[in-house]
Amino acid sequence: MKWLTTLLLLLASICSASAQNWAPFPLDATSEWSIGEGIFDGLCVHTYHHNFRYSGIQQLDGHEYVILSGIGTHSSQNANDNLPECVVPEELITTGGLLRVENGKYYEPAGFGEENLIFDFTLNVGDTLVNQSREFVIDSIDQVTVGSHSCIRQWVANEFDQPIWIIEGVGHQFGLFQPIYQFENNSSICYRQNGESLFYYPDWNSCYFLGADELPKSNEVISPNPSSGIFRMETSQASSYRVYDLFGRIINRGQLNGTSELDLTSQPNGIYLISFETENGISTSKLVKQ
Repeated sequence: MKWLTTLLLLLASICSASAQNWAPFPLDATSEWSIGEGIFDGLCVHTYHHNFRYSGIQQLDGHEYVILSGIGTHSSQNANDNLPECVVPEELITTGGLLRVENGKYYEPAGFGEENLIFDFTLNVGDTLVNQSREFVIDSIDQVTVGSHSCIRQWVANEFDQPIWIIEGVGHQFGLFQPIYQFENNSSICYRQNGESLFYYPDWNSCYFLGADELPKSNEVISPNPSSGIFRMETSQASSYRVYDLFGRIINRGQLNGTSELDLTSQPNGIYLISFETENGISTSKLVKQ
């Protein structure tokens, strides 16, 4: 029986040595991402800035997904003076999505009960990663420390032979939900926990986390502000409005023409964003409930 005990102990040690301790997602409940995108489509230059963070769990199609939600801005400009139709004033957008992580594989819902596999940290060197229908060969794999976690880092190259990193719990150097872009697109990512930037690309200047005071301002008059929950809104032109919390969720919406009252007494105290859309574009203001 001694040989059997020795064999079982040997098998147990082999299984233990080969087991992978996957980093959780998100790595921390305070996880936040700042994603910048500059995209030229051949006619117009589109600039996006996304800020999103962990904001809970959602059940969908029998799976449990992490909710990542937030706010961002989008603007466009003409690539030359002959394309005035490209010009779009800076506008507020919601951003984020859902991710499910299981044994080192990252999935996003694709609709109709289907999923897209966007990252796979079970792959070995020489294996092929498919991201947004594009294929990348894993060139090398190492470990990197992110906060208090040791995470897998994969290195791949695109058609321009530019090295690209993909880090467990963080994303790739051009984003998270965003596809791994071609080299000519201008993108950046910064990941932080509890307000501390831990990973960034291409440099620290990329760590731009959009604040409520940095959004395009509104011409509408809102008073009192701060308020205990009742805000008086006045405008000189018809507009529609949406109220967002700082996770990017729409909590109120309506039409405004002249004077109207906005009731946020059922919402918790804090900072909210209100966007107004008129025929002249979209602008925003900060609301403070206290």
